Amino acid sequence: MDELSTIDTKAQLIAELARARGSMSRSWSAFKRDANVAAHVRNSIRTNKSAWLGGAAVLGWILSLLPPRRRNVKVLVDRSDRPVRKVYKAGMLFSLFRMLLPLIKPTVMAFVTQKLTEFTMKKEAEKTGVRRIPNT
Repeated sequence: MDELSTIDTKAQLIAELARARGSMSRSWSAFKRDANVAAHVRNSIRTNKSAWLGGAAVLGWILSLLPPRRRNVKVLVDRSDRPVRKVYKAGMLFSLFRMLLPLIKPTVMAFVTQKLTEFTMKKEAEKTGVRRIPNT
């Protein structure tokens, strides 16, 4: 009889463990389902579109009423007029340079290309031992 009771006890424990595991599995599934915030938000937006759109419009309206960020601009006035004139002249020269740069660029590129070619020919001649540099 003692053997029979231990077998019954084992079977009861196995059955109780199986019930506990099943309960734990169901609880875990329910927890995962409840913790899925993205799915809840999607479902809420799908079912309450007008409320979400209205809320977004109200929030946008409230944000548009906020004043813009103000910057403190400090203007230091120099009594001497010389630095201002220097800056003005430098700005004018820079503007003139920027306007002339597209016109001068092809000439500068041709000059640089010619000088680089002469330099490489000279180095090549020194390497090979040729005294005369061909005229290009």
